[in-house]
Amino acid sequence: MIPEAVKAVIGNPFLARERIALAASEGFSVLNEEDLFLLQWYGLFPQKDEPDLWVFRFMPPMGQLASSQLKWFSKKLPSTAFLNLTARQSVQVEGIASKDLEDWLSESEAAGLFARGAGGDTVRNIVTCPVAGLDGRELFDVSGLVRDLSVRFHRNPDFVNLPRKLKVSIAACPEQCQQPEIHCVSFVGALREQDGEKLPGFDLWVGGGLSGSVAFAQRLGGWLPADQAVPVLEAIAGIYRNSADCRTNRDRARLRHLIADWGIERFKTTLQERLSFPLEDVPVPVDPLESVRDHLGVREEKESGFFYASVFVPSGRLTVPQLKKLADIVDRYGDGTARVTPRKNLIIPHLLQERVAQVLEGLDSVGLKTQASSLLRGMNACPGADSCTRAQVHTRGRLEEWSLYLKQQVLLSEPVSIHFSGCQAQCAQDAVAGIGIQGRSSLVDGKPVELFDLFAGGQLGARRRSAEPVAHDLPSDQVPLAIERLLMLYKKKRQPGESFSDYCARVGVPLLKEAAVPPVAAE
Repeated sequence: MIPEAVKAVIGNPFLARERIALAASEGFSVLNEEDLFLLQWYGLFPQKDEPDLWVFRFMPPMGQLASSQLKWFSKKLPSTAFLNLTARQSVQVEGIASKDLEDWLSESEAAGLFARGAGGDTVRNIVTCPVAGLDGRELFDVSGLVRDLSVRFHRNPDFVNLPRKLKVSIAACPEQCQQPEIHCVSFVGALREQDGEKLPGFDLWVGGGLSGSVAFAQRLGGWLPADQAVPVLEAIAGIYRNSADCRTNRDRARLRHLIADWGIERFKTTLQERLSFPLEDVPVPVDPLESVRDHLGVREEKESGFFYASVFVPSGRLTVPQLKKLADIVDRYGDGTARVTPRKNLIIPHLLQERVAQVLEGLDSVGLKTQASSLLRGMNACPGADSCTRAQVHTRGRLEEWSLYLKQQVLLSEPVSIHFSGCQAQCAQDAVAGIGIQGRSSLVDGKPVELFDLFAGGQLGARRRSAEPVAHDLPSDQVPLAIERLLMLYKKKRQPGESFSDYCARVGVPLLKEAAVPPVAAE
């Protein structure tokens, strides 16, 4: 049963506005714990350690932003603020004062930006390949399906009171840039041979997730036609929503815990009972070998003569001058849109070949590139204690500082992913990174001190594995030195063509621990 308070926030924006108006007129302190909890369903989160500031999250379908929306952000944001891109192809703004919330709410919806359902126990923004419909290598175009799923599940009262959030991906990308291994439900493009034709459809994966511990999604062993994606997700969400098992313990309320308790066969049988067609297996899709999948660079589209540019966005943060320039570029040279990627970068589609050089020049004028060094390309950080109430340490600025140091000290031709989370929730996906960093605050001699744990060897793809702990309780100034030692040993000891994560698996954790924190020589 859906609590009326939750249903009201999703279904009646005026009730949310009443609460926002109250906060605007009297300040953050007038909102009780239930108010704060429910406003997550409206994409609103109190900012860490700031009694009167908010984080506002929007979830554009397919991560697609119109030039008019980029312009609106550039005008609405203070000159020193950022538009933050997220791994779910959403965007969020930090530092919004309570008195400005009503204006933000009204103006954002007028601009076609919606936040309802961007937080809370809902189906979150559906992750897809950011070049769907553009890339000639894709199995088929899923753009229409993503929009259909967004319409059906986002801001829908039937799915606003799930046991916890439900994370979904759908793509027919050969690079699997949507990272199907780590979502609750993933529709992985797969063609099926029938009567001499190749039918578009999906291999269904379920039960992925990272928070707290790593669970890689499992193949359900059932292929579905592309036009059945909406009813299949409805059936899965219904099983999850109605599960008593997921309502008794919020710590084990994610879909992956239900599947772990039931077993994959029971889950498949339960799902099959709700469907009007059989879930028949197909050959296993080929997993990509690469763990870093970002479409970075300038690439040709399927339509002859057109290209897309994948823009590297450091820390996923766009400044106001960059937003203005991007809006101008997509209007002048593209199709009037840009797309957020799961790697927190940006795609500018539909560029004529003869205009690409002008686009690159315009991007360069505001500090944006379509290429990045092997280290910078793999960098990822959660928002950290700048804004997130769960984070215990600052992340983005610190990772930028560390990455500059490492770029000067270590020359690598292969990308190594380095992900940094400010707590154990793993929002930066550090558990599946080549090098993962987790920060926390601890009391040392009665004083709060920031300490960091280091993990190594994680990766996605055909040889997926979670990262292993290699160092604990490092002070901040020792983290880049430990990473430098790990990377330098990799350069020295790797085999031809061996990735960093494969190297870690070969040499083993004891050697990695010794490299990260060398033993102190006895006096």
